[in-house]
Amino acid sequence: MSPTLRVTRWARSGRATAAVPSPNGSASGQASVELVALLPLAALIALAIGQLLAAGSARELAGNAAEAGAAALLQGTDPTAADKATIDHQIQSGEIKVYVYNSQNATPDIQRQIEEARNARVPIATITETLVPAGASFQAWQVRELQTLAAALARATGR
Repeated sequence: MSPTLRVTRWARSGRATAAVPSPNGSASGQASVELVALLPLAALIALAIGQLLAAGSARELAGNAAEAGAAALLQGTDPTAADKATIDHQIQSGEIKVYVYNSQNATPDIQRQIEEARNARVPIATITETLVPAGASFQAWQVRELQTLAAALARATGR
């Protein structure tokens, strides 16, 4: 094995000095020091990536629970306690920007959530699943539904 060479800086006279062997003949000590110095940084990066993955997973699970609760309500079944708790949390934390509900299927749970949304100053859009008023045309009914939603979205965004 050949000895490791160490190149020194320019001498004060402006000339380069010759390369001389390192005192111990190896640079492995320096590499070990550099590796040890970088380990905390590598650990910090790994922890940050882990936190981002955990946050994304939690958001996905919360979204799935909210969707499951909404699907249960649309199908006329009761959402699970976990679904209700997720929606309650999302109302309180401001994750729900507009609360949309079907006034023809307003269960006591929905009424409670509407009250929570009002208290949290979340705009509420009321929709129906059948023509309202009864003699309205399909187009007039849909325009009314969209206007209600547009008004709630305007309140939520300030536009």
